[in-house]
This record gives sequence, structure tokens and C-alpha cells, in this order.
Amino acid sequence: MIGKFIRAASFKRAWEPIEGLLARAPQNAWIRIEVVHSVQRKRRTQLEQTLHEMTRMNYWR
Repeated sequence: MIGKFIRAASFKRAWEPIEGLLARAPQNAWIRIEVVHSVQRKRRTQLEQTLHEMTRMNYWR
């Protein structure tokens, strides 16, 4: 399974379906879990400027 996104109002609610997915995953599978810790509102121009000024690789969605 590639690219499964699960969103929920709380970590606990999101974790329930993840447990089922993990139970079916092969033992040698690579699993990546990302958790949002904070959200910022920015204008697109501000975001583009911030990304332009970064000196290391950053990934964002």
C-alpha cells in the first residue's frame, strides 16, 4: 500500500485505523508516520519567500 493518508480530529481517532493497517503490513515493510504539531497561516508570497531562504531540504504539503 502506497500513500495512505488518514486524518482525524485527534491522534487517538487517527490511530485506530492505523493499527488495522499495521497489523496487515508485512513484517519487513517500511512504515512512515507523520504527525502535525502546529499549523501556521501565511500568505503565499510569505511562504514562497520562507522556502526560498531555507538552506536545507525541507518537505511540505
